[in-house]
Amino acid sequence: MLCVLAPFALSACGASNASATVAARVNDDPIPIRALAPVPSPAAPGSAAPARLEQLINLQLLVQEAHRLKLERDPAVSARIAAATKAILAQAYIDRATARSAAPDAHDIEAYYRNHPESFAHRRLYLLRELTVQLPADRFAQLRRQCAHLHDLRSLTRWLRSEHIAFEQTERARAVDQLPPAVMPGFLRLRRGDIGVARTAQGAWVLQVIDWISAPVSLQAARPLIARYLALRVRSAVETAEIQRLRDGARIRYLGRYAPHSRTALSMVHSMRTVTSHE
Repeated sequence: MLCVLAPFALSACGASNASATVAARVNDDPIPIRALAPVPSPAAPGSAAPARLEQLINLQLLVQEAHRLKLERDPAVSARIAAATKAILAQAYIDRATARSAAPDAHDIEAYYRNHPESFAHRRLYLLRELTVQLPADRFAQLRRQCAHLHDLRSLTRWLRSEHIAFEQTERARAVDQLPPAVMPGFLRLRRGDIGVARTAQGAWVLQVIDWISAPVSLQAARPLIARYLALRVRSAVETAEIQRLRDGARIRYLGRYAPHSRTALSMVHSMRTVTSHE
């Protein structure tokens, strides 16, 4: 009797092991439980897993049909698969290289908080009147001169219309940390009623400070945001350094019509080194 039952006991044990690691099977293709990541939040344990599983089932069905049609052999599809594989491997390498660097600690976070009072302790919420101006680069200096002589945007908009220069006007509230970093130093010098102008890819960005209110952020509230920013900055520095190191040790030859590109590329690499050395 024991001999007869033994195979069934083994079979049941195998099914139990499979169910512990596999969430579902789609035409015999398994969907492992680990594929259900990211893990649901503690506030709603397990609530995201069923929806995620249904998404993976739908995805697996589509992949099976793509394989049935042999779409992976299509040159365009195979090129996209190869590009995605390269991107994943490159990011995995940077992840590993970044893991060797020291993560920002409490001292780093507190120092960043102290050194940027305009974004935290002395943070302001500004009411701004803005113009997004489309004009050629060679007319930016002319626009800046107009801004220097005017005291409100209404006069500037009249001038823009007389010059047939396209623009869009908006009024919005912005915190200083929501501004592009390149314009922040000049913006902080503006007083109520002042007009500032900055160059953009499409032309210019003109703003007038209407008013502001104090909106400080405590160290406790800012801590996770600063930690995330510092971690991204470390990752960016590691990526730049690794690319430089690998390029220095590689033989890179530009061929055919891409040969003239080599001088431009070398100039860009040199500029990247210069920026990195000054950081």
